[in-house]
Amino acid sequence: MEFASEAWESGREYPLGVFEAASGKVVGGSGVNHINKAYRTGNIGYWVSSRYTGKGIARFAASKSAVLGLRSLV
Repeated sequence: MEFASEAWESGREYPLGVFEAASGKVVGGSGVNHINKAYRTGNIGYWVSSRYTGKGIARFAASKSAVLGLRSLV
């Protein structure tokens, strides 16, 4: 948690957790890293537990990370 808080505060990267709504269980993660504001670039990464694949979770997490990344580069 300390790493994530520091990363967000510094704008260096934006790690995100992906949680199951009903239980609050961690089912994956996503985020934006390797941000270069001068060139307005960054990488989007994501992972989803194999138990939760095929449910559109990765697509949803990646799309939300993309929006976050684009906003952080403007």
